Amino acid sequence: HTGRFSNASGSTVCSLCDNGKFAYATKQTNCSDCAGGTGTFQEGSSFCSPCAKGKFSSPTPVTFFGESKNTEIVIPPRGVCELCPMQTFQGSEEKQTCEVCPDNKFTKVP
Repeated sequence: HTGRFSNASGSTVCSLCDNGKFAYATKQTNCSDCAGGTGTFQEGSSFCSPCAKGKFSSPTPVTFFGESKNTEIVIPPRGVCELCPMQTFQGSEEKQTCEVCPDNKFTKVP
């Protein structure tokens, strides 16, 4: 089955790939990381999907600054599409980061 792997000789079961990783073929010995701007939605995925508008996924840690500009928010790479933090936005799909709101603009909670 795709979305699973086995890295042990003589194994009788395959493990699901973690969320944020995928296995697109059978008989794989490991799972691959999703590329930046894409992610998975569950364990055992066989492919990565583009992140929707308002979300991002980065292969490296991303740092945002909190409302006071003195607070750092570091989001580690996870291979899943994350919501853009408050005071940032993303108007395009398949992006690796979010843009900071310009002065006198802010994000609203839906």
